[in-house]
Amino acid sequence: MKNNMFDPFLAKVQKKVVGWKSKILSFGGKIVLIKHVLNSMPIHMLSGYSAENKKRKWISWKQICLPVEEGGLGIRAFHEVQESLLMKFAWKLIKGGTMWSDFFASKYVGNDHVFSVKQKNRGSRFWKGIIALMPKVLNNSKWLIREGNVNFWMENWLGDGSLKVSMSIIENEKLQVKDMFDESRPILNRIQPLVNDAILAKIVASSVQLKPGTNICVWQHTINGEFPTKLTWQLIRNRDEVCSWKKWLWKEWIPKNVFFCLES
Repeated sequence: MKNNMFDPFLAKVQKKVVGWKSKILSFGGKIVLIKHVLNSMPIHMLSGYSAENKKRKWISWKQICLPVEEGGLGIRAFHEVQESLLMKFAWKLIKGGTMWSDFFASKYVGNDHVFSVKQKNRGSRFWKGIIALMPKVLNNSKWLIREGNVNFWMENWLGDGSLKVSMSIIENEKLQVKDMFDESRPILNRIQPLVNDAILAKIVASSVQLKPGTNICVWQHTINGEFPTKLTWQLIRNRDEVCSWKKWLWKEWIPKNVFFCLES
């Protein structure tokens, strides 16, 4: 809150007081004017109305949309909720196996990997939103390798993000993990020319082994590996420091609607 925000209010007060000086008023009359006029002016101003009769916003919407522990009112920002829902659809598209994912993959992805979809401006607003969030979903999910038909460059199979994010693709971008492993160990003479020493060390130290079965895509932030929209919102939402005064203002054992009634 800045001092200049009160300039219109001070100007109005000064204008009122100048007019009263020229009037023949008793001492008691001036007290009545102060009580009923000047006292009401700051109330009117602090209620949010400026001199231009527009609602003044004392607290930003960004601050309001924080949890009460962080100084907000616990209202979820719509764009953050929408983002978490779009990430849910991106997750379904990565996992595949549903009529919905098969339809969108056939229409927009084709033979490419969803991470490298050409013409990202093509399609509906819904589809563009999914594609925009795809890197975030890929980096927070992980493939548990079984048969190994998972993209070596695009998918997060090491657990710390897609290789495409940290380095350039040197060879065929459709290379699969099974092409670089010989059952229980990596084929170093194939991998070494393609990746740097740090990535090579991670691959060698990993527990990746080819085995019978279907590869499993898991969300890294849950025990069961499933994608939870609510917890994902917690992951992507705007954050602030925890307020020490929260425990003085809000009581956990009092519902919010009852609390406001008690305060008023």
